[in-house]
Amino acid sequence: MPHKEAATTPKPKKVPAPKPTAAERKAAADAKKAAELAAREARNQAFEAERPKLWAQLFSKALRVALLERDYSEVVEEHSWWFDQFSVNSRKETFTCEETGGGEESQQALHPTDVDRLNASLDRALHWFDEYDAEQERKRLEAIAKEERRQAALKKLTPEDMDALDLPKSRRY
Repeated sequence: MPHKEAATTPKPKKVPAPKPTAAERKAAADAKKAAELAAREARNQAFEAERPKLWAQLFSKALRVALLERDYSEVVEEHSWWFDQFSVNSRKETFTCEETGGGEESQQALHPTDVDRLNASLDRALHWFDEYDAEQERKRLEAIAKEERRQAALKKLTPEDMDALDLPKSRRY
């Protein structure tokens, strides 16, 4: 005879957890605010410890842009909207650029949210100089290749061809 299972017992109903009291909710909110405040304070202290290093990196990048600006008038003209607002004051150790909205940026005024924005702006300017250098190198290599092809073609010419082209004797091989 097959074994008959016992009648299933009803599952007990889950009793909801008691809702926190107003005092408990306030204590939890206060603890959350205190944790956020402590975290913000820790971030501020970390930034203050890093501020001189971050400023040195930003200012050295700004000085590099200022030095390159003097030598690359074509780049400056092409991106005048950016360079019109860029200046470096090495005596005060400050600089302005399009990201500062015309205001001076200094180590004392540096804010944690400014670092990435200023870095990106200065990197953009440095990228323009790098692009210009790469383009000039490409043009130089093209000119060399063109001259090599021209020289190879001249070597293939016979003296009669050179006379027909009225090439001066100095350009003949």
